[in-house]
Amino acid sequence: MSSNKALVDYMVASLLIYHRVNSYNFFGNRSQYRCNCINGCLEDGSCKYKNYGCQETYFGQSCQYVDVASLAKKNTAYTDRNYSTCYSNDTPIEFEYSYKVTFSFMQLIVMELALTSSYKHNEIVLHFKHDQTWINCKHQEIWEIDTKMTRIFCFDQNIVFDKVVISGPGLPYVCEVYISLGRNIGLKQFVKVNIKSGEDIVPANDGNIESCYKSKIQNPFQELTFYTPSRVYYSNLFRTFNLRIYPFYGNGDYQMEGFSVMMELLNGSTTNIADVTDTSNQINIPLYISEIRSIKINNATINAVNYYNLNFCEVELYGDCKQSTHGLDCDRRCHCPEQRCDSDGYCYMCEEVNGMHVCRKTCQQCASPCSLKGECIECKPGFKGLHCVQLCANCGGTFRCDPESGVCSKVGGCVTGFSGDLCDKTCGYCDGGACDRQTGACLHYKCQAKYRGQKCDQKCSHCSVDGSCDMLTGNCTFGCIHGYRGDVCLLECSNCAGDRSCDRFNASCNSGLCNPGFKGADCSDVCTNCAGKGDCHIKTGACLSGCNPGFKGNQCSQTCEHCINGTCYPGNGTCTIGCLKGFYRHDCERTCAHCLDNNGCHNVTGQCFNGCENGYYSPTCNEVCGYCAGDRSCDRVTGKCLSGCKAGYTGDYCKETVIEQTATESVVLFYVTFLIMIGIVLFFLFCSQKIYWCCSLTGRDSQDSKEKIPKSSQKTTSSEFLSGDSREESFLEKYAYLN
Repeated sequence: MSSNKALVDYMVASLLIYHRVNSYNFFGNRSQYRCNCINGCLEDGSCKYKNYGCQETYFGQSCQYVDVASLAKKNTAYTDRNYSTCYSNDTPIEFEYSYKVTFSFMQLIVMELALTSSYKHNEIVLHFKHDQTWINCKHQEIWEIDTKMTRIFCFDQNIVFDKVVISGPGLPYVCEVYISLGRNIGLKQFVKVNIKSGEDIVPANDGNIESCYKSKIQNPFQELTFYTPSRVYYSNLFRTFNLRIYPFYGNGDYQMEGFSVMMELLNGSTTNIADVTDTSNQINIPLYISEIRSIKINNATINAVNYYNLNFCEVELYGDCKQSTHGLDCDRRCHCPEQRCDSDGYCYMCEEVNGMHVCRKTCQQCASPCSLKGECIECKPGFKGLHCVQLCANCGGTFRCDPESGVCSKVGGCVTGFSGDLCDKTCGYCDGGACDRQTGACLHYKCQAKYRGQKCDQKCSHCSVDGSCDMLTGNCTFGCIHGYRGDVCLLECSNCAGDRSCDRFNASCNSGLCNPGFKGADCSDVCTNCAGKGDCHIKTGACLSGCNPGFKGNQCSQTCEHCINGTCYPGNGTCTIGCLKGFYRHDCERTCAHCLDNNGCHNVTGQCFNGCENGYYSPTCNEVCGYCAGDRSCDRVTGKCLSGCKAGYTGDYCKETVIEQTATESVVLFYVTFLIMIGIVLFFLFCSQKIYWCCSLTGRDSQDSKEKIPKSSQKTTSSEFLSGDSREESFLEKYAYLN
């Protein structure tokens, strides 16, 4: 009876499975595959409209593979599904998850390989992180599927990760990244459940996460058994990678705590893969098991006492075919060496007899047969590379290039608009498009409008009219557009009002007006501390609406730093409340000088309130006492010393030294002596003049006497002439006469 009951349960479950086929758009010979195309599928599972493709998070054959790259914490440009957004930097690509996963393969979409001869897909490296441990793939293979698709396989078992990093020199050419979680091989498989009489059977692998299984008995289970074709060589169909369970939450209860997952292998052995305490709304269990026959989800015992029911909505088991088979049902053999192919039947190496048929990516452009690996001995004209699948891009003439290096032939050169040995460099904006193959310089030495430089690869700055500029200097031909200046129109006009235009060379604003808050001919200077809108006179800088509080002067550049509260009248700077202690005058700019006990001074006159410190005098205490005796104090009004002078000083104010007085007397004596000597000299000079005059008179009288004396009597002897008696007597007589 119990066996019949189990059979009924099994049949009911099977009926339920087929009852839901048409509702969810399934396909396949058992309607076991769900259509994941955007606008529906054909009978074979292919998308009706190729331009629409797969739904989000799906890719690959018949859109059956789940892309875990798009489920990472941060979606990057490598998951935008736009094959035209390819990147030119070599920054490593990272994908990080909040749960543990493993993967079946990774698929990279790159630029057209014919245009990227430097793409080195065989140098791409995968790094996996599990918690805090980094793991490298030791058995990694990279397959070139076609000119734009590369697939990466890691055959290391049990690589489980929460972060993967892709690095290598090929990254600058990557456009998209897909990471396969596998395909849901548990969908619509046979289900066995233990149920309570009258309980509804809802298999948790119907593809609908809104229909949920809720057990009403203790120690429940649900078991999925996988369909296996009868042919012997298909005995081990699947490799499993990930198990995903969607728990059911009802009335705030979580009834999946403490469940276990067990797998039965084809050899009859069983393995317990997880005792799960995860309470999240999506449970992910990574696994890597081959030859699976069934999977059983049990309720587990908690603390050996409590039992919980199983409440969950969907179970998804992700896997793929063993490498010896391919196809959705894994019912096609690989015609490859070592029977190694991917899910689409692509071989890593081709069999020689039918390599052209199965390895349809190879040998197509070879001039002669290719090797087992698809390596061409010789390429057809216009192709290059190991497999001759890369075009001799942009080569001129007959499009020939060296099959290994890709260098275009010298005869043909490059097509117009390209340069370089590989003709892979774009000419600049040359007039006519042609440039020198080696240097890239434009052949006609003329650029298209808005460009400059020998290669015409630099943009003209903000040039007016058609945007043209001198090819070499960059000087704008027709001046600058509004807002810019200089020969090359690279500099901005500074804060000019109106249309922002300024003189191209001296930068003065054409409108003669500045934007609020600026001044100067070129409006580059800032109006500082002006009140209101901050406006000031464009030439003088005088603030038009006065100063902000705390500033003064025409340009409001001075602070009221010594005023109480820092406030003053902006015109004359008079402090509105008064001065801080220690300062005086209307603007509080002068310091109280040496007031006694620092008690301050009158804020207008500066007169100290309590007199001066010792050594100072005058009403404002800014005069220094002389060298007064004692504590150097002096009369605080007159400055006279009250207790006499210190030694060496004299006078009422004790500012004269004794040495200075002696020196003064010496100077007076010197001048008196000097004047006496001058008087004596003048006296003798006067006397000498009188003697000379007397002598002159004597000589004249002698001449008159000679005229009266006869010639005979004029003759005298030398002795008479030399005799002094007669001369002396004559001189004395004349002297007496004069006196």
